[in-house]
Amino acid sequence: MQRSGRLRIVNDVSSVGRALAIEGANDALSAATQFVRARSFDDGDDVTVTGDDGNLGPRDVFFMVAIRGQTAGVAMLKQRGKKKGAKKGGKKKVSGAKKTTTAKKKTGKKKK
Repeated sequence: MQRSGRLRIVNDVSSVGRALAIEGANDALSAATQFVRARSFDDGDDVTVTGDDGNLGPRDVFFMVAIRGQTAGVAMLKQRGKKKGAKKGGKKKVSGAKKTTTAKKKTGKKKK
């Protein structure tokens, strides 16, 4: 199951709609926040979390197993869309062909 939305971190408890937890951890809520931060996510990021709904005592939680950012693809597309300055092309070499020039000689004749 997946949950998508804005990640909130308040008092070392992460949530995406409901509190995130790591099943089987001694401090399941803090473990989830450590898991999230270890993957460079922070409060306010748009994320998709994979796991299952459950309960931790009386509290409804989402036992997470994975997290990913929702905007990674968008950021990449924006980067591709940036225009760069025109590249200046150098002289092209043609293999096997020699460039020869012949200069015209001036003749000693003068026009009247």
